[in-house]
Amino acid sequence: MALNLNEIKICMLNTYKLSFNKIFEEYYSQHINLEDCINKINGLNNSWNISRVDIKNRGLQSNTIKFLEYGKHINVSYPYWFKDMDGQGCKFESFKKDIDVIFNCVNDGILEIHLKGKDFRLNDKRMDVYVNIHELVINNNILFKGNMLVSHDKPQLFEKSCKNNEIVLFNLTFSTIFDYFPQLKILWHNKNYINNIDSTYKSINDYIAAEKSFIQNFEFY
Repeated sequence: MALNLNEIKICMLNTYKLSFNKIFEEYYSQHINLEDCINKINGLNNSWNISRVDIKNRGLQSNTIKFLEYGKHINVSYPYWFKDMDGQGCKFESFKKDIDVIFNCVNDGILEIHLKGKDFRLNDKRMDVYVNIHELVINNNILFKGNMLVSHDKPQLFEKSCKNNEIVLFNLTFSTIFDYFPQLKILWHNKNYINNIDSTYKSINDYIAAEKSFIQNFEFY
């Protein structure tokens, strides 16, 4: 999604607030208890702190990629739903804002790289979680540089042809909502949930409103 940085920040705040308030609506309507509310907010925050990449070497059924090097902060998997007659795809997620991985292509094919956000759901309904992509570099070639908002359902696709046994150097840098608004996490974790859950809810909503107002006023002037 092509937006300027202030538009990206506003979109992130509005979208985060939507999920945050939905969880508290469940709590205040007594559909979930306090413990469930806290666990869901923690899950929401964890999801907003992660970038996801889906990669597929599309070609033959035996096509795939094999990782040669990646950090402990990266979670790699080869989901069953990502396997078909065109090959086995993989996904990886990371909270580190500067991702470096090296992988090997198995068979000739078309390398598809999908940049997206975490798959986060409330009551089986997927909620948008955005990350801001700053740069994508493949084999020292810059494919993208700037600001690009992506989510699970609004990914960005990059493609390139690849050869059997080709080694690919992959680098991605991104920012999350907490890089722009760290106080969101601080307000949540600095409160005593049992005694101050209402205060926490109000403080976070007030903070979001204040940050949105600041951005909008700054743009006006």
